[in-house]
Amino acid sequence: MLLTDFKAKLRRIDTRLYVDHANPVTRENGLKFAPLYFKKARREQVNVAASVRNSVHAGHAKYLDALESGVMDTYLTSICLDFIPEYDIFNKEYTKLAVMGWRSIGLILAKQKIASLDKIRKVLDCQGLGESDYDKMDIMQKFQFAKRLEDGNI
Repeated sequence: MLLTDFKAKLRRIDTRLYVDHANPVTRENGLKFAPLYFKKARREQVNVAASVRNSVHAGHAKYLDALESGVMDTYLTSICLDFIPEYDIFNKEYTKLAVMGWRSIGLILAKQKIASLDKIRKVLDCQGLGESDYDKMDIMQKFQFAKRLEDGNI
């Protein structure tokens, strides 16, 4: 899916979702990535545990204050600006996620209670979203599945 199409679908899910293009990051695979945010999450107050606050560098206090007061947008994930595949793409050499697919992004939105799974299914035109075995896997299980698939063991 192209970024313009995906951003239009994100706006249909919730108008407070946005991609921050200000400082895109280019990774080792040459693809550009930018963060996906949910604008000023005022649903409930966020409290940072005292043990966390005491263990961080003094420069991070401003960040924690903004997070607690609700004036900071909520970071959801990083998305690829070049293309958004349906399924996650993994880099086996570095054993990590290379590009997150739109199915996984949709599930993150549902898990964060930004929109209902039914609304996300309708907007993304994917009626089975969240029901497949792949959608129920965590990131490491998806990586192992991708390795087995590439090796022909599935």
